[in-house]
Amino acid sequence: MDSQRHGRYDLALMVCGILPDIEMLPAGDMTEIGEHGISLSGGQKQRVSLARAAYGAHIAQHLWKNLLGPNGLLKNKTRILVTHAVQFPGDADRIVVLKDGRVSEVGQCQELMDPGLSFYQLIKEHSVNHRRYQHKKYKEADGAAEVSSKLDTDDSTGDGDEVELDAVAVKDDRGGLVAEEKMVEGSVSWSVYIKYVKSTSYKYALTVVGLYALVQSIQIGSNIWLKYWVTSSASGNLSLSGYLGIYAAFIVAFLLLSALVTYFAMVLAMVRRKTSS
Repeated sequence: MDSQRHGRYDLALMVCGILPDIEMLPAGDMTEIGEHGISLSGGQKQRVSLARAAYGAHIAQHLWKNLLGPNGLLKNKTRILVTHAVQFPGDADRIVVLKDGRVSEVGQCQELMDPGLSFYQLIKEHSVNHRRYQHKKYKEADGAAEVSSKLDTDDSTGDGDEVELDAVAVKDDRGGLVAEEKMVEGSVSWSVYIKYVKSTSYKYALTVVGLYALVQSIQIGSNIWLKYWVTSSASGNLSLSGYLGIYAAFIVAFLLLSALVTYFAMVLAMVRRKTSS
């Protein structure tokens, strides 16, 4: 990394208040933080995102100036740039504006600067927001040190900084993750079912299995009854209300037993598990 890029890198870390976080990491900014930053707190993740956005802006400008822009290495090649950044289209030969998934405007920059066009509104909105940001930054410059101090205090006390425990990562002395993160795919193993049965007792487990079998039997019975209704309705063995009444009885029994299965399998089982633990 050359001195200019290193300076921008250090500046992004400083303005985003992430330097104290880096000092606490075992290998500094070379520490592996894992997928989705599992070893970082919520506030640290936000500051890392801000630093990436701040440094990425410099990278984008560098790529445009030296590679993609009118004076870049690819200046004699056809380039197609897809971006939401409004500082680059001014040098483009042709601009295609997409809105709601469709092409809304096509032309050069000056042609699209009509107040009624979406491109003009985008440029105008960006300019207004940029001026507001600059005004706010200068207005709050004197209190920047106080705000930074408050953020550091919040991190040290833990307020507003929730550490996610979705996964456990153990760091070695070099700041790397000892084991790679793994994702289990496939069906639920039998050990999970055995653990559930032991936690809830065999009585509740057998009750759940019996009720579930009864629910499935009623569902199959309702399908058989519909088949019988279709094949024997012409013979007039029962009236329409009779067929509907029996079918409704199947449905009501199915709903009641399904609710009972849910109650036994989740509510009572969870209560017993908490009580036994």
